[in-house]
Amino acid sequence: MQPLSTYKRMIDKFTRWGLDFETERFGATALIRMGDGVIHRFHGADNDTSMMVGSHVCWAVRRDVLNRIKNDQYDMPKYTDSSYCPTVYYNRDNVLKNVGNEMHCIDIKNCYFETAYNTLIIGERVYDMGFREAKPYKRARNAAIGSLGKVTRRQEYKDGVPLKPISKADGLKDARLHVLFTVWEMATEIIDALGNDFYMFLTDCFYFDKKRKDVVMKILKKHGYKYRSFMGDIISLEPISGYVDKVHWYDHAKEKKKFMHFNRFMNQGDRDERKVKELVV
Repeated sequence: MQPLSTYKRMIDKFTRWGLDFETERFGATALIRMGDGVIHRFHGADNDTSMMVGSHVCWAVRRDVLNRIKNDQYDMPKYTDSSYCPTVYYNRDNVLKNVGNEMHCIDIKNCYFETAYNTLIIGERVYDMGFREAKPYKRARNAAIGSLGKVTRRQEYKDGVPLKPISKADGLKDARLHVLFTVWEMATEIIDALGNDFYMFLTDCFYFDKKRKDVVMKILKKHGYKYRSFMGDIISLEPISGYVDKVHWYDHAKEKKKFMHFNRFMNQGDRDERKVKELVV
């Protein structure tokens, strides 16, 4: 595996040499497949010479999902083209009422990778690969799930001359959505259970009244998730415009101030979270 910054340089070199090869790229991952079968793999950012630790996990997850679908080990659901799943959510009134108060925060460990395994999207071998280096591979585990929604762009070269490029979706965006909607269903279960004690949900972390931690922990344990809990303080809710709020809080675990912009569309008081599910086929 090489940093993505060398990807274009190698293409330029192989075209100058007049070689037959094929390029393939999705998201921050790419490969060059030579005419003799040799494959060069790349990962990272175009302008970055570094490479994400555990980047091979992205390739392994993609291959595993395709193979599991092919071998009937995973039945991928179908979603409409307009399907959208929230990954942030808040209750504006509850946040405002608790400005200056302490709150409890629970962060789900490896939320999306664990969900992919629990829903049979990936198998045990690839799951274990993702945790071979638990902490260093954290970013790679998240990137692997996110990359399932990317379009693959292929380009064939004959004697160093590029032929017509092909952009093709591998049909795996629904696997990514399956992960997101599974997490969202669990999140709405927690939000419902908390009622007026719910403040915010950010990707894989819940913020709520400190007296209700047992409720959240019970639901997470039921779904097989591990988590870490810590305290925080709501500092303020700042209206940025007629439809955007900026929430500030202090994270006791990180010992620093944080903030998040919320679109009012994702305010529990303005929108019933169940309406989102109507987009599912």
